[in-house]
Amino acid sequence: MEPGQQLPSIAKIKRGVRVFVVLSLAGLVFVMYRASLADSISHLRAFDWRFLLVGFALIVFDMAASGARIYIFASRVQPGLTYLGCIQASLANIFLGGVTPSQTGGGPGQIYVLYKEGMRIFDAVVVSFIGCFLLTAVFFPVCGLAVMIFAGPTAIDFRLQYVVKGSILAFSLVVLLVVIAMASPHRFQSAVRSILGRIPVLGRWLDKKGTLDAWLDLFQRYHDLWMFFLKKGKRFFLAGFVLTTLIYFNKFVIAYVVLKGLGITAPFWDVVYAQLVMMLIFYFSPSPGAAGIAEVSAAAVMGDIIPGGFEGAFVLLWRFFTLYASLVVGAIVLSRYIYKKRAPGE
Repeated sequence: MEPGQQLPSIAKIKRGVRVFVVLSLAGLVFVMYRASLADSISHLRAFDWRFLLVGFALIVFDMAASGARIYIFASRVQPGLTYLGCIQASLANIFLGGVTPSQTGGGPGQIYVLYKEGMRIFDAVVVSFIGCFLLTAVFFPVCGLAVMIFAGPTAIDFRLQYVVKGSILAFSLVVLLVVIAMASPHRFQSAVRSILGRIPVLGRWLDKKGTLDAWLDLFQRYHDLWMFFLKKGKRFFLAGFVLTTLIYFNKFVIAYVVLKGLGITAPFWDVVYAQLVMMLIFYFSPSPGAAGIAEVSAAAVMGDIIPGGFEGAFVLLWRFFTLYASLVVGAIVLSRYIYKKRAPGE
């Protein structure tokens, strides 16, 4: 597993950026024209600048909290790793996740930066999985159930609750499978080899590429680190989950801040629930950064909360504060690592 192979090629990244820009513009144009372009521009001009400052503060908080979530795990595995390096790894994740389908490039981007900061590839992969994806997979079911039970949103189409329930089930199954695999790693590895034995063509191809042994080694390292954190650092999991909750709650609050800046009064928990629904809709969106899908679905999901004519202004500002700004910073950060921090011989 060579570090450089963790990243998509520069050509693919550039292509992803172009697709992201085109689809985002298409989505924004569609929403703004549907809401009335003149009204959208008028509402953007009337936006209360004080809430711009709040929005930028929330962006900074998101960067800081996302970096901290990586740092509390990575620094235990790789002493000397800096907090700033973890923030930059998170930003690389945001950028590559934003310009690749279903966020598939986000993890490799984060792993690449952690490697450049001194971590072994295997350790960076495991830390990224435990400290980011797994905690997120736990957060969504917990958050979804909590909002449905305690908040009782009324301004959201009841049919969207099926989306939330389906996604809660999917994430719960992911967590369950991880726990089962960790409880008996040797049985898991035996099961994998048994399955591949029934598909000899795939088994021979993986053996020839050396992929199977690499992934099984990675799984063993994952198990070892999992046990390490369970035995000596249960508080890290708690801290990671708290940070994950703050990260997503911060994202949900951004929508409420945008509404306030536009002069719109809306029930706070209805807005939070709508954000949860939208996150679940485009979390695994096939388009880079959910471009196009996020803009259109946001206008649809928030349709019963936002007055007519405000959808275009809301969607543009909401996407700017939740993704566009961080994506630009992430692009700058990753470019610096790719072009200015190459290891000798790369």
